[in-house]
Amino acid sequence: MPTKDEWKSSRMESGLVFVFRTHLTLLMSSADSSNILKAVPLSTMRTRTAQRQEKYSETAYRALEGKPDYHNALSQVKLQIATQSTLLESAVIQARLYHETKTIRLANGTTPHEGRIEVFTKGVWGLVTDSSYSNRPVYNAIAAGLACRLLFGPDYGGSVVPKHEASVRFGVARGRAILMSNIVCKGNEKSLFDCQWSTDTSTSHEDSLSVVCKTVPRGCNGYVEAATGNLTSPGYPQSTVYSTDTDCVWKIVNKAAKIRLSFTKVDFNGSTLTSTNRLQVFDSDAYSSLASVTSSTTVTASSSEINVWLKAPAGSKGIQFHAYWDAAPCIESISSSGYIRSPGYPQQYPTNLNCTYHLLKRKGLLASLSFSNFALSNMVQGVCGDYLQVFDGDTELSPSIRGPMCSTTRPADITNFNVTSTKVIVKFTSDAVNTSVEKGFEAYFSTSEPNPIRAGNYTEDKGTFTTPGYPSAYNREEDVIWTITTKPYKTITITFHHLDLKLCCFDDIWILDGRTSYYYRGSIRSIVSETNVMQIRMESSLDNRRNKINASWTTECRQVFTAFSGSIMSPNDTTFDSASADCTYIIRQQPGYYIKLQFSTINFEKDKSCGNYIEIHDGSTDLFPLLGERYCGGTLPPTLNSTQNILLLRFRTQSGKNSFSLTYSSHPKECSSGLMKDSDGSFTSPGFPIGYPSNTYCVWTINLDQKDLQIELTFDDFSVGSQGTQCQNAFVRVYDADTVDASRVMTTLCGTTLPPKLRSTGHSMTVVLNVFGSLTNANGFRATYAGRRLNGLFPYGTAARDRTLGSNTYETMEVTIEDGFPFGDSLREAVYIGTNGIISFQKGSAWPRLDSSSLVVCAYCAYISNIQGVYYHLYNDVSENRGVLEKASSEVQDFTGMFSFSASTVLVVTWDRVQQSFPSLSASASDMGDATFQVALVTDGAASYAIVQYRVGHMTWRYPGRWYTIEMGVAKGSVTAFQPNVYSGTEYAYDIDKYFGNTGYKGSWMYELGQIPSDYRQVCRDWHSRNKVYEKRKERETGFANLPKCPCSRRGFFRNIVNQWRFHRK
Repeated sequence: MPTKDEWKSSRMESGLVFVFRTHLTLLMSSADSSNILKAVPLSTMRTRTAQRQEKYSETAYRALEGKPDYHNALSQVKLQIATQSTLLESAVIQARLYHETKTIRLANGTTPHEGRIEVFTKGVWGLVTDSSYSNRPVYNAIAAGLACRLLFGPDYGGSVVPKHEASVRFGVARGRAILMSNIVCKGNEKSLFDCQWSTDTSTSHEDSLSVVCKTVPRGCNGYVEAATGNLTSPGYPQSTVYSTDTDCVWKIVNKAAKIRLSFTKVDFNGSTLTSTNRLQVFDSDAYSSLASVTSSTTVTASSSEINVWLKAPAGSKGIQFHAYWDAAPCIESISSSGYIRSPGYPQQYPTNLNCTYHLLKRKGLLASLSFSNFALSNMVQGVCGDYLQVFDGDTELSPSIRGPMCSTTRPADITNFNVTSTKVIVKFTSDAVNTSVEKGFEAYFSTSEPNPIRAGNYTEDKGTFTTPGYPSAYNREEDVIWTITTKPYKTITITFHHLDLKLCCFDDIWILDGRTSYYYRGSIRSIVSETNVMQIRMESSLDNRRNKINASWTTECRQVFTAFSGSIMSPNDTTFDSASADCTYIIRQQPGYYIKLQFSTINFEKDKSCGNYIEIHDGSTDLFPLLGERYCGGTLPPTLNSTQNILLLRFRTQSGKNSFSLTYSSHPKECSSGLMKDSDGSFTSPGFPIGYPSNTYCVWTINLDQKDLQIELTFDDFSVGSQGTQCQNAFVRVYDADTVDASRVMTTLCGTTLPPKLRSTGHSMTVVLNVFGSLTNANGFRATYAGRRLNGLFPYGTAARDRTLGSNTYETMEVTIEDGFPFGDSLREAVYIGTNGIISFQKGSAWPRLDSSSLVVCAYCAYISNIQGVYYHLYNDVSENRGVLEKASSEVQDFTGMFSFSASTVLVVTWDRVQQSFPSLSASASDMGDATFQVALVTDGAASYAIVQYRVGHMTWRYPGRWYTIEMGVAKGSVTAFQPNVYSGTEYAYDIDKYFGNTGYKGSWMYELGQIPSDYRQVCRDWHSRNKVYEKRKERETGFANLPKCPCSRRGFFRNIVNQWRFHRK
């Protein structure tokens, strides 16, 4: 047994070693947050420390039992454990601090120097994205170089990996948050977070910024802020051989003026201009290319920044150059609107300036100049040293509107009234001396129309109006407005007798009636208002030489009501004659709502012919049937309910005093939801086909009594919500269950396109209509359902005795079909199977492309690498292949409803666990998944179909970005016969097995391929197809007498051939 000192020493040593190792392990693993947090969460550390404390305490008591200094030894153990706990917590804290200071990394690269740029903030790693690489090449190049220098040091630079390549090489990080978008860096920042960036939600994970970092020559990349200077290629004037493909980007800034950059020497060193060997200058926006430099030249930026980008290929000397920059001449042009500023604003402007601003406008418009800041030198002895002057015209000899202006007092807004000019000129001059107050100016230039002419404000019941100067053309710029106002119970009808407009750009008519506005540029006959006020506005342009109007108006007793409820009464006006009334009242509600009328009073002069009456039509015109009857006398009509969302009331009288009053209200039709158990049935949305009401929620549940059936749901008519990235106002959602379960959503539908058939995986389905806003022009839907048997893939592989394709990726396998295969309107003798998910009816068509002019079935058209997994089998023998033929017949019958269809030939082609290939990329991709899909070409000799099935759960290709599309569908040589799959060319094609096809099954689609007319040759082929089974049997000879007589004869064949020959010979 060890002594007390030996025990204490060994225990303390082992404890310190444990603490040191743990501390070191924590720091070494701190590069990855998931590792550190998983390895040493603080709570776990404390728990483990407590457990060790118990363990050490028990050992100490056993070792020290009976010893006189047992209390002292125990105190040492407790001190040791407390120290260990403190060290452990310190290690965790230090590791976390170290980790959080690392705010950038490259992810998913094969080496540490490449990958997706990710940044760390607020405890998470996220993406840096850019929605448009092509529009922001310089910004991304600067950000790439900065990221590499931050990660690996000042000798490094970076090259941006194109998105279409990065998505394959580094993957699409769907689970990562997008933390930075559209980053703008200068190149001298200490962190990417010092750059400008946004959180643009329009970017996607495919837009991740990815880079390859590499060492670059000294002088490659830089940020310079100076009024003048020199810029040279790396190593200039000596030649530098670039070891890698290199990008060098320089940003030059002169805050006081625009930059002029002059190249004095450009040497290609015997190379040529290519995409990887070029020298390009970009404007201040880092997008607009000012020049692709091939020789000595001078370029000028639009403002105070300019960008130079040199690309050099590996192993070359690249392009050598020398350039210098200085301030450009101070001249600027602005069209229509924009800011003008003194050079260098808001910093102090330079001395000895002579700047000219050309403010361009359309002839006829007014120009305005509004100053937001103004600080020039003060006037000395009546003279301005620095001043601004504005000229109203096309030259500096035009009259001066304002100026010279100086001092620090902000000038009043300036407006020019010279509508015949196309320009306003602003001159800015500074002297040789600047003071501290001279910060410059900022002003906003805008153009506007002159005030309109109000040619008439009419209150009469009828009249005419014309353009000023009619019948001559109205040539002025000012718009012309006419306003017509009548009695509250009347509406206005305008008729245009003569309307002639320039019909271009700025000449048109707006008509507003207080509720609706109408816009016209073509011919107009008449317009009827819905209120008692109408305004007509003719927009005109200067010197149009055409605009003229001659129109008249009339009024009538008519009112339109659109509120959900209200009251209507006969006119109570001294000028209204109730003895000869002819009034119309229209109540219009949104589709799906119905109207209830309740009369309060009715007082009509009695007459035997019922000449004083009110009648209600259940629709928009008097051609619709009456609700009730024609009401006259003094008896109140009963409560009336419409069956439409519009009612028309006619109030007519011939004598005496007559009046009425009523109230109306609207209500939606109730949902006819419920439980449906029959094997087939139908249902409609409320109000169909007129339209559904707003704020409606309806649920239909289908739960078949026959549990071995699936449900096939078909929408026969569909118009719900609006189609787009989101369903606006309303949608239909279908659930693969008998309850509303978010995890069982089959699809969400909206728009006006008929949805494909949907099939449940079991015997139940739920349909929900959710209307959460008002919507017009949407009539709802009508749906039918039926129980169907289960389906699946055709047999394939070696067990099905299939054949396999050859080893050439771009060749096709020809399969001859003895009886021919209808495709389009002709009979094809052969089919060509391609490895790349394509079946063609043209020899040699192996490229995975779906084009309307081709003759192909694109099952899953994409480049495929492991072509050994492609199988095919031709079934045309009834005796041996009855199961396959019957299955194909059943599926076609189920889809088309043609129950007489009987398959005579089926060609099954299967791509089993094939992988996607990317031949255009130099870098290979790994772990991209595989896919299994199948095509069955089916024909009965006259009609043909393609059954395309994507094996559910086995379509696992990893989405490589929108640049690698998968095309699906059928092309028959013309646009009218083109049948692309709805998911073709979209990201959803990579998950095609998750979506319901037009057959109603997940991942199952059917296309009609061809139809040929039946003739005696087809009759003969049918006869042969039915009876060729006897050719291989001994019963053929003995049973020949039992065969049907062949309708074909040698004489008939001979005559047919000879007649064809004679016809073509002619």
